[in-house]
Amino acid sequence: MVASFDETKESIITSTTLAFSQKVDNIEANPRVSILFNASDTVLVKGDGKIHEKTSKKMLYAE
Repeated sequence: MVASFDETKESIITSTTLAFSQKVDNIEANPRVSILFNASDTVLVKGDGKIHEKTSKKMLYAE
C-alpha cells in the first residue's frame, strides 16, 4: 500500500494492488478505517474511509 497526505483536503490518500481488492469491499461495508505508520515513530491514524469510484474502476479495468 502507498499512502500520501493531501493537505488541501486534510486527507490521507492510499492506493493498493488488485491483489488486495478485499480492502475496497471492506471499506464499502464499514468505512471505519485505521492505518499504522511505522518509521522513526509509530503513528496510528483512525477515521472514515471513502472509495473514489472513478479511480478504482479505471484501475480495475486498465490493460
